[in-house]
Amino acid sequence: MKQLNTFSLFLLIGFAVTAPAPDKSKESKESVESKESKESGENDQITVTKHFFPDSYIVYRGKHEIVNIIVPLNSLNFDDDAEDNDTNDDSETTIFFVEADEDAAGNKIDKGLYVLKDGKAKKILDNGRDAAASSDDSKDVFFGAKDGIYKYDPKETKAVKYGTLTDSIIGIAKENATDVIYILTEDHDLYKVTEEGQKKVKIDDVVGAREIVLDNSNNLYFYGVNKKPYVVNADGVKKIEGLPENPTSVRLIKPPFLLENGVPFTSNNVAYLIYPNGTSERTDFDFKSNAKPSAYGMEAALIQYYGYHAKLSTAGRATGQSSAIPAWRIRIEERIAKVRALIGRLICYRSGNTRPRIVRTVRMEFARTNVSLSHLELMQKVTELIDDLKQRIAAWGKRIRRYTERLTRFNQNCLFQSDQKRLYKLLERPMVSGTGPAPNQADMVAFWCGLWSEPVNHSEGSWTEVVASQFAGIIPMDPVIITPTT
Repeated sequence: MKQLNTFSLFLLIGFAVTAPAPDKSKESKESVESKESKESGENDQITVTKHFFPDSYIVYRGKHEIVNIIVPLNSLNFDDDAEDNDTNDDSETTIFFVEADEDAAGNKIDKGLYVLKDGKAKKILDNGRDAAASSDDSKDVFFGAKDGIYKYDPKETKAVKYGTLTDSIIGIAKENATDVIYILTEDHDLYKVTEEGQKKVKIDDVVGAREIVLDNSNNLYFYGVNKKPYVVNADGVKKIEGLPENPTSVRLIKPPFLLENGVPFTSNNVAYLIYPNGTSERTDFDFKSNAKPSAYGMEAALIQYYGYHAKLSTAGRATGQSSAIPAWRIRIEERIAKVRALIGRLICYRSGNTRPRIVRTVRMEFARTNVSLSHLELMQKVTELIDDLKQRIAAWGKRIRRYTERLTRFNQNCLFQSDQKRLYKLLERPMVSGTGPAPNQADMVAFWCGLWSEPVNHSEGSWTEVVASQFAGIIPMDPVIITPTT
């Protein structure tokens, strides 16, 4: 779990380190207080302020607030067959975002769903509210709208109706390597949509959901009217533990591609990671109340987008600023992204998808071996290749983790030599207290007495009995008594 936390934190650092230093002559009282707090060791968090959104990073200015962003990780942006494919150029990245206003009651008023390509924004759906795409070889992007599901047509740069559903949708999510789509309706009911948008099945276990997000392992997360997050997987619905009680504002965030299990989650102004096993972990990032983004687009990791004050801003390597991320790490992260896309294609082929692009990918991967597509054990070979690629990703991730841990140790050693008080403050962990009633003293004493006072018969290995029988005939040596001489 800590490994994943380190991964996601470094992705957020890509957002943090590129923020320009504010002009000291114009430094606000809030900035001065924040700086003094950090210098005194009272704050061990990396706090995002409004200075993290300078005008030079803005790629779009709108008239309404940006409430949703999606950066597709499929072939729409990462097409291995394209000769000039370059993930470094953010101007060629296609992203989608939703604008909306808010009335006095807190209800959103639709202002349109846009596509941003080559630095130009175009409204493609007047009543669009959310977007979703899977990480595979397709170029499919799906939109949730007031009158059903739509699909993106990249050739015509427009949204076309998908399926026959007419539900008023406020949230949509797409599974990886399957055709399953989840929609959240205006009545806060969750449905599983299949058969190209022709069939929907209500998920009765999810009640009153306000927002939904899928992680990269197809675990579904949602929160209800009580602002408590839950996860839905093969084990059923599970509440996420370890988060603050009674938050005033929460938000589920689509995860970066490096985060395989779990999603980022903001509670009030603090960022957390929540996991499919029902646990959570606080990150080292929080937001000033006037610097909290209205939307997050972190999927691509190296190129991140944020909505802030009706503007769309970039962060990370896409800004053109000098990056603190080593070049070798950037190359590894790009390699991981491509391998994950390849794994998605192989899984599609193993599931029976025989589209020409999928088959061509499989043929190219096995061209270096003696395995042909007519091999009797082809599916077994595909499974072995998928496992091998996953192990490569794990090895690359371990290299990044070793570097991150080494860098952390180095920084802590330097801080120990310069400011021990602040180092110890940084090493402090927040107190975690239970929410239930405290046990009484008598019950605690009875529990531990019963645990430690009961005799236990340990079952030793059978080999010890064999050795004992072999030495049973050996006569013990007479004890030797040593007496002191006078």
